[in-house]
Amino acid sequence: MTESPHHADPVAPPWSWLSACPPLWRTAALAAATALLLRIIAVTVIGILAHEPWSAVMAGHDGGEYLSYASALTRLDLNAVPEDARRHSPGWPMAISLASLGLPPWLAACATMWICACGSLFLFGTILQRHSGLAAPECRRAIWGFALVYPAWLYYQCFALGEAAFVFLLLAATLAYLSPHRLAGYALVGLAALVRPPGALLALAFAANDLREGRRWHALWPWTFALIPQLVWGLATRAVWGATFLQVHRPHFGLPFSGFQEIHRVGTFRAIYVIACVAFFVITAALLLREAARSRWANPLVNVAAFFSGAFLLFHLCLRDLFYHGNTIYTFNYQDRYLLGALPFAMMAMQRLWTWPVAAAGGAASLGLGIYWGINYFAAAG
Repeated sequence: MTESPHHADPVAPPWSWLSACPPLWRTAALAAATALLLRIIAVTVIGILAHEPWSAVMAGHDGGEYLSYASALTRLDLNAVPEDARRHSPGWPMAISLASLGLPPWLAACATMWICACGSLFLFGTILQRHSGLAAPECRRAIWGFALVYPAWLYYQCFALGEAAFVFLLLAATLAYLSPHRLAGYALVGLAALVRPPGALLALAFAANDLREGRRWHALWPWTFALIPQLVWGLATRAVWGATFLQVHRPHFGLPFSGFQEIHRVGTFRAIYVIACVAFFVITAALLLREAARSRWANPLVNVAAFFSGAFLLFHLCLRDLFYHGNTIYTFNYQDRYLLGALPFAMMAMQRLWTWPVAAAGGAASLGLGIYWGINYFAAAG
């Protein structure tokens, strides 16, 4: 009697791990892969058409200043930070310097930036699944909208800039705060504020929700965690440079929309685009506030999203101008970039809009605009 031949078990395909993941994580994984592909395409096309290598593309906009800043931090030499770069917050250069211990700085920045962008989608999906109260289809639409639709989210990740790290830390702080690790949430806000100081407004949103939940004022001391990194760095730079980065940057504030006073200095298309971006965040902040009020402030995530979106938007609408490269720079032309910190909450507020056709069209538009802007940037830079 002959034995039946042994048949080896079929080899599982590389993507089989997706089937074991929670459904929203599968959506986040697919959205992250799509978003990463679009960024690779954008940087490659910009580099080819602008006749620049990837390293030069990464140095575009403020990327070169961040890379020089990071190189000085790697050598533990604050005096080596170029004067023009001292206006930047140190959090993103610190991240680059840590990642560049085994990589060229531009490559370390690129990898860290895109890892943070993809990680933000997983954090966003986890927050929605656990705390939003939204149905699964609405959560999936919000994830795809966050990944693809907003053009500045793609464009400013074509350069060594810190927006992705900033958003990642804000989402990590929110998830920690909504879980039993409330103190960790405040501490992570401190790290986010070290990337961009307005991130500290998230700690105020946490504190506002704490008050609504009945905690007394003396129980709100964890908000100080959001200020400690800033204070330590401010003292260090004042001792070495004789000024903090805020004194170098010289922000000036006015009434809401005061930054719009130089709108005539940008082209018509750009002005319409920036106004549309600001209108989007105004509408979504209003929707979040309405939803929080309708639910009688019973959902901590909606409360935090509403408080933070409103405060973050108001801060930037009142930010009139900054000082760098020896000039006063009005903020209107950069509002689409400045408001990125509120993007996940904005997508949550309009989750029903992001059907697959809308998200796909938004991704195509983001890619096209990103390439167009990038080519024009390098053409203007000579």
